[in-house]
Amino acid sequence: MCSIRTLATISGSNPLAFLRGAGPVGPLLFERARPDLINRFAEAAGGRKDAMLSYIYHSCARTTVGDKMFKDLSTGFGWARRPLISWMGTEMPSTIPVTILYGQRTWMNIAAGRQMAADLARTRPVNFEVVSAAGHNLFVDNKEEFNHLLVEGLKGRLRTVSPLPPNVTQS
Repeated sequence: MCSIRTLATISGSNPLAFLRGAGPVGPLLFERARPDLINRFAEAAGGRKDAMLSYIYHSCARTTVGDKMFKDLSTGFGWARRPLISWMGTEMPSTIPVTILYGQRTWMNIAAGRQMAADLARTRPVNFEVVSAAGHNLFVDNKEEFNHLLVEGLKGRLRTVSPLPPNVTQS
């Protein structure tokens, strides 16, 4: 069976757009392609996998603002058209503090996130935290720690990152 990524790459569209074309078979296809997501997010639906499948299908069955926005903001398969760092350090007012949270088991490059935090710390207060026992969806995988760090970051209570001197990178 083709993966969601393969279908999206072939069609050149949003990764979930294939659900629209699948019609009422969409939930079944999604369950077979990504049972891990259904199991992880079913807790939010009171443990009901059928409710989660129905929610995903109906969220994706019509073109949505989020669908269009994802396509406009990304290039290729989900790569940012204009990464955050390109505007955070130059266009975002330096009076706005930044809290960056990564999941301990995320597929994203945590070292690059630490580097971004250190670079941004040259111009503004920055907090960088790694949420334990969490992957990319840290707000689901460890919601207690995520919520705690988010609130502490908003209150300005987290340890700030030390800026690196210009032209120095972390190893």
